[in-house]
Amino acid sequence: MNEMIERVARVLCEAKCRTLNCRCGAWELHENTARDSIAAMREPTEDMLRQGAIAQFEDAKIKELAAHTWRIMIDASLD
Repeated sequence: MNEMIERVARVLCEAKCRTLNCRCGAWELHENTARDSIAAMREPTEDMLRQGAIAQFEDAKIKELAAHTWRIMIDASLD
């Protein structure tokens, strides 16, 4: 399991433990949900792309580059 999946799994576990009032610490059980959660973010939203383009003077090429970079980063977090 890589670092990002572990981070998300730990947060999911902590949230579940707060709801159930437990302290199991069994974050490893949340690996699949963490992976699915990260994968759901693979495609940036239009607002994310728009804000990224605004930050780069609304350049269409930069907008696509930002989306491509985002996907590469999400894919790396899933490896």
